[in-house]
Amino acid sequence: MDDDSNANTAFDRNRLRLEVWPALTRAFPGAEQAFCQAAQQAALADAFIRETTSQMLADMQDEAGLDAVAWAQLSAVQRHWVMRQWLMQQLDVGVPIQALRRITQEALGRRLGRWPLTPGRELRLYRGRFAVASVALRAADGMPPISPAAQAQALLWPASVRAGFLPLPSWGGVLEWQVADQGGVLPRTLAGAVLRERGGGEQFQLGPGRPARALKKQFQSLGVPMWARSGPLVWQGERLVFVPGLGVDARCQAAPGEPQLMLRWHPDSTTAVSGI
Repeated sequence: MDDDSNANTAFDRNRLRLEVWPALTRAFPGAEQAFCQAAQQAALADAFIRETTSQMLADMQDEAGLDAVAWAQLSAVQRHWVMRQWLMQQLDVGVPIQALRRITQEALGRRLGRWPLTPGRELRLYRGRFAVASVALRAADGMPPISPAAQAQALLWPASVRAGFLPLPSWGGVLEWQVADQGGVLPRTLAGAVLRERGGGEQFQLGPGRPARALKKQFQSLGVPMWARSGPLVWQGERLVFVPGLGVDARCQAAPGEPQLMLRWHPDSTTAVSGI
């Protein structure tokens, strides 16, 4: 049965088939063959680019991301296609040419950077590695997100030692706790614990016998990127228990062998949490 809509030239596909294409072939009799040849050449070129960039990427990528130093040593054309191929592997979708052009121009020679890719995903450059990461989306209808300062709250920790997690969308992530053998904190230490944002002047001790230092210095010494520092601090009274990117303060750690919980902060509410 014929579809009446097939003759409606208000649709682009019909206007192209019924009006544009006949006029084109009348003016240029060889247009159809030329288009076919161009399509075949484009397909071969695309296959060659994919094969070549895949070979180049084999030595430039790993689980941590893409080697930005090796990428920067490529020619301008190679940088474009290698970045395009790698991003397509990470996103499973195409990358807008404007975004790709901006990345290849701005990332060269930089040590730190962030570029939006698709809704909820961005490219990050830190310490010589490119990585694609999830980002928390803002509230719909233009409503601003809740301030982390307004979300300071007491945490209801389980009485027994077991794993769990707490989504904190206004902080942009998930707080997770897992049963651990060492390096964790006693569950009773977390009774009445409160989430707070950084206020400045906090001191953190990385390990037993090591000096307590300012959070900024500890972050710098461990190379913790800015986006991994944005979560809430966990306080028990006047004791700083846990800092995202650093872990549990050594002064609050349980003795090895005691029932304890290891805290972890997963930036962005879209990040998968193990064991959930």
